[in-house]
Amino acid sequence: MSGGGDAGRRPTVNVFGAGIAGLTVAHELAERGFVVRVVEQDTCLDRHGRRRIAMGGVARTQYAIARQARAGGAEGPWSSRFCRSDVEGMSAVAEARDLRLVPIHVPFARGSHEAPGGEARADIEGRVRALLAFLRGKDVDFRLEITGYADAHDDAPPAGPGSRPLTNPEEHRELCVERAEAARALIAAVAGGPAACTVAAGRQGERAPRRSDGKAPDHNRWAVVEVCFTVLPGEHGFRFFPSYYNHVFDTMRRIPLLDEDGNESGRTVYDNVVPTPNQGIVSGGLSPLIMPRSPPGSDHERAERLAALRTMGYTASDLTQLMLRVLRYMCTSAGRRAMEMERVSWWEYLEGYDPGTGARLYHYSERFEREAKTQSRVLASFDALWGDARTCGNTYVQLFYNWVRTLPKVDGTLSGPTSEAWLDPWRAYLERRLGVQFILGGLERLEVEDGEIVPHGFLIRLATGERPEGDDLTPRERELIETLRRADYHVVATDPCSAEAITEPLRRAGVAVGVPRDLGGFTTKVRPAPPEEGEGAPRPAAGAGHAFGVTGWDRFQTMSGIQFFFTQELKINNGYVYYSQAPWGLTSINSAQFWRRRPTLERDGFVSLLSIDLCDWNTRAREGAARGKSAAECCPVEIAEQVFAQIVAEMRPTGPTAEAPIYDPPEPTWFYLDELLDFDERGVFTRARVPYLVPIKADFQNRPGPPPWDPTPRVVSPPPAKTPDPALWQAPHGGYLVHWGKLVFAGVYLKTFTRMSTMEAANESGRHAVNAILDHLRLVKAPATMGAAAGAPAPSGAAAEAPASSGAAAGAPAPAPGGGRAGAASQDVRHMRSEVFYRSTPAGDYCAIWDMEHWELPEFAQAKQYDAWCLERGLPHPWDLLGIERIPSLVSKLAQAAGSPASPGAAGTEGASLDALLEGTLRMAYPWGGADAVLEMLRGIRRAVEEARKQA
Repeated sequence: MSGGGDAGRRPTVNVFGAGIAGLTVAHELAERGFVVRVVEQDTCLDRHGRRRIAMGGVARTQYAIARQARAGGAEGPWSSRFCRSDVEGMSAVAEARDLRLVPIHVPFARGSHEAPGGEARADIEGRVRALLAFLRGKDVDFRLEITGYADAHDDAPPAGPGSRPLTNPEEHRELCVERAEAARALIAAVAGGPAACTVAAGRQGERAPRRSDGKAPDHNRWAVVEVCFTVLPGEHGFRFFPSYYNHVFDTMRRIPLLDEDGNESGRTVYDNVVPTPNQGIVSGGLSPLIMPRSPPGSDHERAERLAALRTMGYTASDLTQLMLRVLRYMCTSAGRRAMEMERVSWWEYLEGYDPGTGARLYHYSERFEREAKTQSRVLASFDALWGDARTCGNTYVQLFYNWVRTLPKVDGTLSGPTSEAWLDPWRAYLERRLGVQFILGGLERLEVEDGEIVPHGFLIRLATGERPEGDDLTPRERELIETLRRADYHVVATDPCSAEAITEPLRRAGVAVGVPRDLGGFTTKVRPAPPEEGEGAPRPAAGAGHAFGVTGWDRFQTMSGIQFFFTQELKINNGYVYYSQAPWGLTSINSAQFWRRRPTLERDGFVSLLSIDLCDWNTRAREGAARGKSAAECCPVEIAEQVFAQIVAEMRPTGPTAEAPIYDPPEPTWFYLDELLDFDERGVFTRARVPYLVPIKADFQNRPGPPPWDPTPRVVSPPPAKTPDPALWQAPHGGYLVHWGKLVFAGVYLKTFTRMSTMEAANESGRHAVNAILDHLRLVKAPATMGAAAGAPAPSGAAAEAPASSGAAAGAPAPAPGGGRAGAASQDVRHMRSEVFYRSTPAGDYCAIWDMEHWELPEFAQAKQYDAWCLERGLPHPWDLLGIERIPSLVSKLAQAAGSPASPGAAGTEGASLDALLEGTLRMAYPWGGADAVLEMLRGIRRAVEEARKQA
């Protein structure tokens, strides 16, 4: 591949930020032959206590050392159960080695498993006492791991010349275990009672490790004592992989899992995603509702599931109205969603709110209304009163898909801690196979010098944490800094707060354009209440930064996680559990039950792990020691106590005759709270260092940068906005911007088809950044060598990009995303879900992009196309033309007002006239046929609604 102006030279790219977006950029570019350097300023501790470059952003595992367990398990105060990811605890193993406290070698005579006596025993006892005193002074939970070793020749019974080697595996293992047990008895005598120890047998031919003084043992008849700490895999929040994560899954399929020798095992990280069979809903002590995450196998099973929802206190009207609203959404075109549903909230949409008249179609029961308004907090940390209907509706439709289609990965979780199951193999692949270089350093600011964008950053020395400057830089460090500045492209893939700070010098200098211009005030100001627009008020200060979640419509909220670790088995459910009435918006999963290597008490120090997402930091607790306080007003211990109390309160039956399973769970031995949360000197929460961007209504267009571009063949993209500023470049077909010929941004705060702040959106955004670089390299940096013509790239398939009216009959809907017209056979419509054609550039294929709205139930594709045709002509939604919700709305209002019943005759007459109008417009929209299928589907829905009302 050639790039830049030098034929044969591989283009170079700096990626600032090693989160999901940054790693995606590095992966996609390196696979296309680019030289990629990833610069990350944060460090973390791995599961062995070693400091390393932090990988994966907020998705990575946050390892911590457990504190010393109190007698009796979890009976100590909650303050003694709080574990942190700190260097002091994680470095205790290294410190014990530096002091030569471990390993401790216990010698044995030939063929014997009797512990030594005399001076040798006294020396071992003294070393054991010193080790135990050191460990107890560290307040860390530990165990001693004792491994017995044997020599195949020296230990042959009977010892002496002519004896046969100890070749029988069972005899070898038995002798090793006996030696380890003898060492354990010696330690117990020194400790004054049983000590936390595990015993193991060395393999045949395995040599004992070096002694604490570094010398190699002169024989192999030993029991070797090592110290192991209880390492807790904490996290920012549990990882949730719904089946619509197409971008993430595509990347995972291209990350091989390596074996112990570094060779590819034939498995990929995608194989580490495990579907969860059930979803649990718990509500105020009612019997927990367990819903299988698969389509019902029969009408009877479908009826059972609906009946189960009724036990949650929802009325038949609630469920009917919700289903009608969801079906209407699935029949709605992308254009109407953009025009009507980005400016109303999800709750307003469920009510059928009309901003023009202020009228509402429906009223819901008090129970349903309360839980519908809070469920979205559990799903995505935003209130349904403020979250935009398009984002929530798109996500709801994708999750709904699992109820009607069998898919391979449903509500997936990982088969181990996130770093071990995903991020560590990803880094190994990028470094060992693709040559990506990871650099510990950071980006301080961006400036324009002589018309060129220049990154100003720093390097960090891993061993000391120092930031060398000036004369302190080594020649190699100076060369690296200069190499980073000379790169062909720079990709800023940091969080939005950092991105705004990095680009501030550009705004002060008055040269900011594109994303740097749009970032001004994006995180440092609080937008006005929708639908009002404006600059917004300055964000209040909090701790070392700004406060988030200041108002319900604040685009940045706090969403974080807490993990409880138990020495007993505790599952709650074989999947995710939603606590619908928990004030703090809780959802949980026992992820350890899905791990390939499930934790055991002897080896890991804990048996089960309950990972909980805490999504509402502003609602006040109703009970307990933190009663009347929100999570944002509590210290870590209060948060942990209250979260556990809310879960137990939701699970336990209420009232003397309540029917629910007995629920008396064990208390956790330890808990871990996200290290990205800051607390003041009093221990009270101040802010989240990485806030959660939520999709507030009327706010999506305020996100920095232009709309995304979908390179899928036969998907017609709208023409991009003009970019007259010479500092900006955008491909003719649209997509992300290239600033000053080399600067591109990636992150969840930019516009994506996923819209919600998830790993999927981060991955998608990284792909858009790569596609922008591929276009710029082809059309600007190397047009001659790559033979590119100005204009949109031609697809590799037969279909070419064309205006919406190209190749279609006048007045007809645009072609379907996967090909075919609105009247095509249903099989052709379904084929859009298996589109495999890619568009290519001389530097390689474009990154594949999945627009969620093109990947919905194919049965509704024709209805969506017809709605797009109606929208273009200023006509109402076909759903409204047919009057499907007119009768349910009338019934809902009558029930609310407790008035007289409606006249069925009037409704029937109006329905007939609406039928005629709908049929007429359908015949015009589908001159080649196909109108009958859409008309029959909509009429069928209306008939089902009317029949249900008659039965009710």
